[in-house]
Amino acid sequence: MSLLVRTGIGEGRFRVLPPILCMESRICNTSLPGYTSPHALRQLRASIVCAREFLCDLLEHQGQRPFLNVAERVFRFTRRRLQAKDVYDDYGIDALDAIPRGCPEPGLATFYARRLPQMEAILARERARGRAMADARRPTVPDVHACP
Repeated sequence: MSLLVRTGIGEGRFRVLPPILCMESRICNTSLPGYTSPHALRQLRASIVCAREFLCDLLEHQGQRPFLNVAERVFRFTRRRLQAKDVYDDYGIDALDAIPRGCPEPGLATFYARRLPQMEAILARERARGRAMADARRPTVPDVHACP
Protein backbone atom coordinates (compact mmCIF):
# COMPACT_ATOMS: atom_id res chain seq x y z
CA MET A 1 0.00 0.00 0.00
CA SER A 2 1.44 3.30 -1.04
CA LEU A 3 1.81 5.79 1.76
CA LEU A 4 0.26 8.59 -0.22
CA VAL A 5 -2.22 8.46 -3.07
CA ARG A 6 -1.87 11.11 -5.74
CA THR A 7 -5.18 12.46 -6.88
CA GLY A 8 -6.61 15.56 -8.37
CA ILE A 9 -9.72 17.64 -8.72
CA GLY A 10 -9.82 19.74 -11.84
CA GLU A 11 -6.36 21.17 -12.39
CA GLY A 12 -5.23 20.79 -8.78
CA ARG A 13 -3.23 17.79 -7.60
CA PHE A 14 -2.64 16.68 -4.04
CA ARG A 15 -1.79 13.62 -1.96
CA VAL A 16 -4.17 11.75 0.31
CA LEU A 17 -3.35 9.37 3.14
CA PRO A 18 -5.19 6.06 2.49
CA PRO A 19 -7.93 5.32 5.06
CA ILE A 20 -6.14 2.27 6.50
CA LEU A 21 -3.03 4.31 7.25
CA CYS A 22 -5.16 7.13 8.61
CA MET A 23 -6.80 4.68 11.04
CA GLU A 24 -3.41 3.28 12.06
CA SER A 25 -2.09 6.81 12.60
CA ARG A 26 -5.07 7.83 14.74
CA ILE A 27 -4.66 4.71 16.88
CA CYS A 28 -0.93 5.35 17.34
CA ASN A 29 -1.62 8.99 18.21
CA THR A 30 -3.60 7.91 21.28
CA SER A 31 -0.28 7.39 23.06
CA LEU A 32 0.43 11.13 22.69
CA PRO A 33 -0.84 13.85 25.04
CA GLY A 34 -4.14 15.35 23.95
CA TYR A 35 -5.15 12.55 21.58
CA THR A 36 -7.62 10.83 23.89
CA SER A 37 -10.07 13.71 24.15
CA PRO A 38 -13.69 12.88 23.27
CA HIS A 39 -13.19 14.65 19.93
CA ALA A 40 -10.03 12.65 19.13
CA LEU A 41 -11.76 9.38 20.02
CA ARG A 42 -14.73 10.28 17.77
CA GLN A 43 -12.25 10.91 14.95
CA LEU A 44 -10.62 7.55 15.67
CA ARG A 45 -13.99 5.78 15.54
CA ALA A 46 -14.80 7.59 12.28
CA SER A 47 -11.45 6.50 10.82
CA ILE A 48 -12.41 2.86 11.45
CA VAL A 49 -15.70 3.38 9.58
CA CYS A 50 -13.78 5.04 6.71
CA ALA A 51 -11.29 2.15 6.63
CA ARG A 52 -14.18 -0.34 6.48
CA GLU A 53 -15.77 1.51 3.57
CA PHE A 54 -12.38 1.66 1.86
CA LEU A 55 -12.13 -2.12 2.13
CA CYS A 56 -15.59 -2.52 0.61
CA ASP A 57 -14.60 -0.26 -2.30
CA LEU A 58 -11.31 -2.12 -2.67
CA LEU A 59 -13.20 -5.40 -2.99
CA GLU A 60 -15.63 -3.94 -5.51
CA HIS A 61 -13.04 -2.26 -7.72
CA GLN A 62 -9.86 -4.31 -7.33
CA GLY A 63 -11.08 -7.74 -6.28
CA GLN A 64 -10.53 -10.30 -3.57
CA ARG A 65 -6.73 -10.46 -3.35
CA PRO A 66 -6.18 -6.76 -2.48
CA PHE A 67 -9.08 -6.96 -0.01
CA LEU A 68 -7.58 -10.02 1.69
CA ASN A 69 -4.11 -8.46 1.80
CA VAL A 70 -5.39 -5.33 3.51
CA ALA A 71 -7.60 -7.37 5.88
CA GLU A 72 -4.47 -9.29 6.97
CA ARG A 73 -2.64 -5.99 7.43
CA VAL A 74 -5.42 -4.74 9.71
CA PHE A 75 -5.23 -7.99 11.72
CA ARG A 76 -1.43 -7.78 12.08
CA PHE A 77 -1.67 -4.16 13.18
CA THR A 78 -4.43 -4.94 15.70
CA ARG A 79 -2.45 -7.86 17.08
CA ARG A 80 1.03 -6.36 17.22
CA ARG A 81 0.76 -2.64 17.97
CA LEU A 82 0.69 -1.77 21.63
CA GLN A 83 -1.45 1.29 20.93
CA ALA A 84 -4.11 -0.88 19.24
CA LYS A 85 -4.17 -3.10 22.32
CA ASP A 86 -4.37 -0.11 24.65
CA VAL A 87 -7.18 1.55 22.66
CA TYR A 88 -9.18 -1.68 22.87
CA ASP A 89 -8.53 -2.12 26.60
CA ASP A 90 -9.07 1.52 27.56
CA TYR A 91 -11.89 2.59 25.22
CA GLY A 92 -13.35 -0.58 23.70
CA ILE A 93 -12.33 0.55 20.21
CA ASP A 94 -11.32 -2.43 18.07
CA ALA A 95 -9.27 -1.81 14.91
CA LEU A 96 -10.44 -5.21 13.64
CA ASP A 97 -13.86 -3.59 13.15
CA ALA A 98 -12.34 -2.05 10.02
CA ILE A 99 -12.81 -5.43 8.34
CA PRO A 100 -16.34 -5.48 6.88
CA ARG A 101 -18.46 -8.39 8.05
CA GLY A 102 -20.47 -10.49 5.65
CA CYS A 103 -19.60 -9.10 2.23
CA PRO A 104 -21.76 -10.95 -0.30
CA GLU A 105 -18.74 -11.82 -2.49
CA PRO A 106 -18.91 -15.61 -3.06
CA GLY A 107 -15.12 -15.97 -3.23
CA LEU A 108 -14.81 -14.72 0.34
CA ALA A 109 -16.85 -17.52 1.89
CA THR A 110 -13.72 -19.21 3.25
CA PHE A 111 -12.41 -15.94 4.66
CA TYR A 112 -15.67 -15.31 6.54
CA ALA A 113 -16.15 -18.93 7.58
CA ARG A 114 -12.56 -19.66 8.66
CA ARG A 115 -10.01 -16.86 8.61
CA LEU A 116 -11.99 -14.04 10.22
CA PRO A 117 -13.12 -16.30 13.10
CA GLN A 118 -9.46 -17.37 13.50
CA MET A 119 -8.41 -13.72 13.72
CA GLU A 120 -11.10 -12.98 16.29
CA ALA A 121 -10.21 -16.07 18.35
CA ILE A 122 -6.49 -15.24 18.34
CA LEU A 123 -7.20 -11.68 19.47
CA ALA A 124 -9.65 -12.87 22.15
CA ARG A 125 -7.04 -15.28 23.56
CA GLU A 126 -4.28 -12.68 23.52
CA ARG A 127 -6.51 -10.01 25.06
CA ALA A 128 -7.56 -12.39 27.84
CA ARG A 129 -3.92 -13.31 28.48
CA GLY A 130 -2.99 -9.62 28.57
CA ARG A 131 -5.75 -8.86 31.09
CA ALA A 132 -4.64 -11.80 33.26
CA MET A 133 -1.03 -10.59 33.20
CA ALA A 134 -2.11 -7.05 34.09
CA ASP A 135 -4.21 -8.38 36.98
CA ALA A 136 -1.27 -10.47 38.23
CA ARG A 137 1.01 -7.40 38.22
CA ARG A 138 -1.52 -5.27 40.07
CA PRO A 139 -0.49 -5.03 43.71
CA THR A 140 -2.94 -6.45 46.19
CA VAL A 141 -3.83 -4.49 49.26
CA PRO A 142 -4.31 -6.67 52.33
CA ASP A 143 -7.71 -6.45 53.96
CA VAL A 144 -6.95 -5.06 57.40
CA HIS A 145 -10.47 -5.77 58.56
CA ALA A 146 -10.37 -9.49 57.79
CA CYS A 147 -10.28 -11.93 60.65
CA PRO A 148 -7.11 -14.06 60.87
